[in-house]
Amino acid sequence: MSGDFLYFAAFGVLTILVFQVAAVLFDALLRRVNFADAIVAKRNGAAGIEQAGRAIGAFMIAASVVKGCVGGVDVLHDVAWTAAFGFPAVVLLVVVGRLSAQVLLRARIAGEIARNNTAAGIAVAAHDVATAIVIARCLHGNSVDTLGVSLAFLAIALVTLNLFIVAFRVITTYADSEEVLDNNVAAALSYAGITVALGIIIAHAAEGDFVSWEKSLGAYGLALAFAAALYPVRQVIVEAVILRAGFSLRGGRLDREIAEQRNIGVGAVEAAAYVGVALFVVSVA
Repeated sequence: MSGDFLYFAAFGVLTILVFQVAAVLFDALLRRVNFADAIVAKRNGAAGIEQAGRAIGAFMIAASVVKGCVGGVDVLHDVAWTAAFGFPAVVLLVVVGRLSAQVLLRARIAGEIARNNTAAGIAVAAHDVATAIVIARCLHGNSVDTLGVSLAFLAIALVTLNLFIVAFRVITTYADSEEVLDNNVAAALSYAGITVALGIIIAHAAEGDFVSWEKSLGAYGLALAFAAALYPVRQVIVEAVILRAGFSLRGGRLDREIAEQRNIGVGAVEAAAYVGVALFVVSVA
């Protein structure tokens, strides 16, 4: 076993540990919540689901930072750039993930999680995962210039993510926020699927070497066009093919199964279809 492998393995394990602790402590200090008490003593499943999303996000950020910041030559150099990129990434994960969920799902979301609303926990966890996917693809490197460009592109990508979530959810005939706040798990799964899928596609669009703002933004815009593939996934693959309900431009049986019947199976299938197509797109594009 080579020394390089042991070095990167040890560095990776320590980075994961530090970032997980940082994410939990910063979130607890920011919101003054004892998550261990909520999850264990109060058996709050919604809080546990929310923390699961944040833990996944911290893992992804740690992996990206180790891969993009660690050279294996100078320990102090590796620690410095890992901290320079990694800690802002963790702070952004906690702050942006929570704020985007509050804005898009209304400020009541924190109270809903406190009262063990499972749907709210799923929706917030999805925002954390999608936010982390974008952060992990954008925020890594080992120079001041790289850090500046990374933060600029990250801001563009995060704004794009939330705008796309708003735009895409217009195609549903029900209000996602109201259904999630009413603990409709089927609606939360649908919402989580599109949120994570858009995170995957937008992160892929933002990734790549910076050449110039004109070329980079042009390539970014072109890559975003793949997000349009998620619309026929919903109306054709899920509704027409899987549910055998025929084709409709908007609404139809899919919306009724989720909003009226609260069919968790349909919500899960819809979410899986979104994420599956997003993974396909970034693999072949």
